[in-house]
Amino acid sequence: LLHLQHSLLRSGFMPALFFVDFQMVSGNKNKFNSQRESKKREDSGLAPSKTLLKTFQERAAELAGPALAPLGLELVFVQCLIEGGRPVLRLFIDRLSDAASVLDTTALASGVSLDDCAEASRAVDAILEADDQAQPDGYVLEVSSPGLNRPLLKESDYRRFVGRLAKIKLRREGKASVIKGCLATMEDGSLALKVEGELIPFAFDEVISARLSLDDIDFTPKSR
Repeated sequence: LLHLQHSLLRSGFMPALFFVDFQMVSGNKNKFNSQRESKKREDSGLAPSKTLLKTFQERAAELAGPALAPLGLELVFVQCLIEGGRPVLRLFIDRLSDAASVLDTTALASGVSLDDCAEASRAVDAILEADDQAQPDGYVLEVSSPGLNRPLLKESDYRRFVGRLAKIKLRREGKASVIKGCLATMEDGSLALKVEGELIPFAFDEVISARLSLDDIDFTPKSR
């Protein structure tokens, strides 16, 4: 059953205003197993182990990327956790394009549409259903945009969003510091932040965490 829902995900950052929620039921045998295991959890209080959730998250990340690429989409990151007593596999996706669309706040998040999420859900669901590795019983697949203040997880993300304002936590000489500035590159191609007109270079392996900032986006409604 495919549910298209408008919702805010409670993940500590601003997501898209939608996600696709796909409940897994794959054939009579799997449906029977799902019902049996669900009843077992009700009786014994058992839930999928942390090891299974982690393994499934890693496996989903491995399979989802190649499944999304032909759709013009990329996998940003994956979460697998228990919410409301049920396992949830949450995929955050983005378009394989330049960053220009991110500045267009008339589109949800970074240009990923509801149709994109539905198409991505179908593609990933098919690949996971065919996979023979262990999976949490009765899990729910959710697909969403990472949001306007998306995390920067790969070195290529920093180059893709050059010119955008970002907040980066760095570790240098054993000390952590947070710097906010515009993403840039040095003449030699190395990464940098432009802060008050000054370029501050940094290495990708110095980054603890980073995400785009919303402060450079104008949310004022456009006149028609």
